[in-house]
Amino acid sequence: MGILRQRRRPAPRSAPGSGRRRPRREPARHHGPQRHSSDRDRNHRAATKAHRAVRRLDDILGGGDTYRVYSAEYQITKGILRTGTYSEAVLRELLALLAEQAQQAGWAAFDGGREREAPGLYRESRSTAEEAGAGDLARNALAFLAYQAGPTDPQAAATIAARSCAAITEQTPATVRALLWERYAWALAVAGDASGTDEALHTAGTALDSADADEPQPDWSAWVGRAELEIMAGRC
Repeated sequence: MGILRQRRRPAPRSAPGSGRRRPRREPARHHGPQRHSSDRDRNHRAATKAHRAVRRLDDILGGGDTYRVYSAEYQITKGILRTGTYSEAVLRELLALLAEQAQQAGWAAFDGGREREAPGLYRESRSTAEEAGAGDLARNALAFLAYQAGPTDPQAAATIAARSCAAITEQTPATVRALLWERYAWALAVAGDASGTDEALHTAGTALDSADADEPQPDWSAWVGRAELEIMAGRC
């Protein structure tokens, strides 16, 4: 489910899902189980459990090895969404899961030499995250798009990365803020903006310094720490 982690990190043969049917919503019920609800709940739990099991494969494997796994996960969750009817809460959880899976599949595509397939997955991730109300994942999708654009269009990459940081809110977890700012720093470095790079790196460090030990962090950004920031500073 991030961009460039220094350990093996967060592709698909195409960007499937551009024509994804919007899953049917149903209101929460307070009077007994719905027909087949146990099957739907089981599918939801199975998809979440499977994702947790393979989420960190890219710590040790490259995109060429993880692409098929992440792409298959992504397609399975799309099928669950397409064929079921869910309460609003479960629907949002599944959409957020799909958004994270799209990012992992996109990164695997990029890392594994399928660069053309990655942007479609990142865009799909962003729109799905927005539908789920998962703003942090939507911002992370922008950061992925910026990273891929860097080598060919540095100015566009810096602009996209700036948008991801501009959307940060007071509720954005510390590791997510640090991750977005360090990616922005990288985009600025590629674009040749040395002072902007230093400022973005400083802001990323400030975000980490402000982290509350009791503040929950998304798993996809929890790996971001001082060591990661130092590595990125060296790359910039």
